Amino acid sequence: MTNTITDLIMKPEFFGKFYALGKRTTGRVQRVGDLPKYTVMTSKIPNLDLYGMRPRTSEDVDFGYELEVGKIRKRPMIQQIRDNNGNQTGSFVKFVYLADSVKSKGKADLTKIDRAEEQYVKPNTGNGDITDGCDFEQTFGELLLLSATPVDEYVGGVKTGQIDHILVITRSEQNEETYEIKVSNINTAVLKMPMFTKLKLVNPSGRVFSDVSQVETGTITVSLSAEDMTEVKDTPKQESKPQNQSAPTQNKENNK
Repeated sequence: MTNTITDLIMKPEFFGKFYALGKRTTGRVQRVGDLPKYTVMTSKIPNLDLYGMRPRTSEDVDFGYELEVGKIRKRPMIQQIRDNNGNQTGSFVKFVYLADSVKSKGKADLTKIDRAEEQYVKPNTGNGDITDGCDFEQTFGELLLLSATPVDEYVGGVKTGQIDHILVITRSEQNEETYEIKVSNINTAVLKMPMFTKLKLVNPSGRVFSDVSQVETGTITVSLSAEDMTEVKDTPKQESKPQNQSAPTQNKENNK
């Protein structure tokens, strides 16, 4: 299966500063189990449930404490909708936020809390959109080019003779997964690049979803688009210079 995803790595600057809205508790995360739970507010999000992935690095906190938070993973999960009889009537994708570590920085001056002008008020749903805050490079790593194919444009089911986009198929060694990416630049240089060229996304966007067949397995699929893709060139390694051997020789001459 292609385009499956487990975790999205978030950009730390997306959240700003973290402040605890209460004490550390325990919460259950689907397919994970019980984890330390923090109800927090950030510079950009007024209310967020954050879970510590490692209990040993998840410290006790209290209301109004500023927090030092490690790498945050945004994990999409399938939430089932059931009627009063327990029958499934639908499903949707929700997000759970997991932190590598949560440490206390002590009591904060709540009168001086930074608040971003634009607030992100639906961090757990957002119609599956992952564009805001996602670090695509950290999430997908280097992408190896497998193929790039122009896709025809259709209007009302009729081919227009124009190219709509370029479908680029890549391999993420980091995730051990194949990803199809819709590239809007129809003149992209990727069309002329050899297979297994290392690529990165330019102005990417994405959305996660699940179909009926994936509800029971919990598998999440991601749809990826980008304005373009560019080659990642390996940085040449600098050869270490040999140490100067003249000094010992000079010392020997001085000792004669």
